Amino acid sequence: MSANDKRKQKLSAAYDVSDRAALLESAKKDAGRRSAASIPTQALKTSMTAIEQRVIELQSQLKETAFQMIDPQKILDSAVADRFPWSEDSEEFIALKQSIQQEGQKLPILVRPHPEKSGHFQVAYGARRAHVCRILGMEVKAFVQELSDEELVIAQGIENNDRTDLSFIEKALYARSLQTSGYTHSVIGKAIGVQDKANLRKLLRIADAIPNEVCHLIGSANSIGLPRWSTLADVFVDHPNVAEDAIVQASDSAAWKKADSNGRFGIALKVAQRSKLKKATSTSKRTTEFFQSGKGERIVKFSEKTKTLDFSIDRSTGEGFAEFLRRKMEALISEYEAEKGAKR
Repeated sequence: MSANDKRKQKLSAAYDVSDRAALLESAKKDAGRRSAASIPTQALKTSMTAIEQRVIELQSQLKETAFQMIDPQKILDSAVADRFPWSEDSEEFIALKQSIQQEGQKLPILVRPHPEKSGHFQVAYGARRAHVCRILGMEVKAFVQELSDEELVIAQGIENNDRTDLSFIEKALYARSLQTSGYTHSVIGKAIGVQDKANLRKLLRIADAIPNEVCHLIGSANSIGLPRWSTLADVFVDHPNVAEDAIVQASDSAAWKKADSNGRFGIALKVAQRSKLKKATSTSKRTTEFFQSGKGERIVKFSEKTKTLDFSIDRSTGEGFAEFLRRKMEALISEYEAEKGAKR
C-alpha cells in the first residue's frame, strides 16, 4: 500500500461520523449560502469544489470506527488555534451547553494521541464540544486517530469549511499562525479552504499588517470580508501607530461597548481612516521596526510614538524570549548605565 493510500485511509477513518448522510449533505451545500466574509466569490467556488471532492472521496472510503469516551481533562487544544476565543456568555455557547446538557453530545469530536503528553489527546476538531463537556463534568465522545501535524490541520480545516465557516479575519490569523509554525502554503490553503495562491497572499498580508491585539478587540466580524479588511490593512501599512492608537482609544467608548463585532469593525475603520488625515501635533519621528529570530519569525515590535517608546513581544512566537528578557532586564539597565557613564 502506498503512503498516499495510507494517508487516505487515516483521513477516511477520521471522518467516520455517526450521521454520514448529514456529513455528505453538508459537503454538497450551495457555495452561495456560505458567508461572503470568507473569500472572494469565484475563489470560494473553486475552493468549495476541492473541498467537496475531498469529502465525497472520504465518504466513499469510510470504515466502521467506534468512538471512545474520554475524560475531558485529558483533551488538550490544538497547537494552532483556528478561532477567536468563544465567550461563555455568548448566545451560541449557552445554546450548545444547553443542548449537550439536555440531549447529550450528539456528534463525536476528533482527537489524536498527544504527541508530547502521554495519556492525553489533542483536538483536531470539536474543541468547543469538549470544553462544554468539561464544564458539565461529562466524558467526551471522540474518535481517536493517529494523525500527523499536517493531517490534523487539514482535518481541522475541512470540519470548519463543512460545518461552521471561520470568519475572514479568523482565516487570516489562522493562516498566519500556521505559516509561523512552519506549514507550507499548500497545507495552509487546504486547512483554510483557500486554494488560490493570490487570495492566500492577501489573507497573510492583512494578518501581518493589522496587529493581533486590534483584531481581537474587534472580534470575528462575520459579515466583514476581504475588501473592508484590506482597506483597514492599508491604513495600518501607512500609519501603524496612529491607527492603533485611534482604535485602542475608541475601544473605551460607549458606542464600542454597545456594538457587536461587525459594528466594532465599522468604528475601527472609521477612526483609523480619520486619524491618518489629522496632522501630527508633534514633529517627533514615529517609526515601527520588527526584530526577527534566526528562523524569520517576528519576535519583537518596536514602536516610536509621540510620548512613548514601546517594545512589544508576540506571545505566540516570543514568550520564551520575553521571560529571558525579564530575567536579564536589571543587568541590561546596569550595563547601559555603565556604558553611558563611561562615555561622559
